[in-house]
Amino acid sequence: METHEAGDRVAAVVSGQVDLDTEQTLHGALRDALRRSVSGVDLDLGAVDFCDCSGLNVLLCVRRRALEDGKVLALGATAPAVRRLLALTETGSLFGPAEAAARSAPRGRRDADDGV
Repeated sequence: METHEAGDRVAAVVSGQVDLDTEQTLHGALRDALRRSVSGVDLDLGAVDFCDCSGLNVLLCVRRRALEDGKVLALGATAPAVRRLLALTETGSLFGPAEAAARSAPRGRRDADDGV
């Protein structure tokens, strides 16, 4: 995963496979990107050639943490494998564009780093 600052957000680009073997690495990298951001992370999954339920679980966990912190995890480009998984699980709407998601995010930050 590659990241760079993009204003008050962090842009992250993931490539390759997102599965049981890579979930911990992705989870840690996304949590770090979320910590470094002011308002959230814009995630590009356009170069992901495989994503299973482990990858979806990471996205959902990091999304929950982002919302708890008053931030947003937003998906930009998504590869066909990711779109299919999001469609099958009916979770795609949880990761809308950054502008739309920011309007629905609760305000407030958590002080403790306990969990997701």
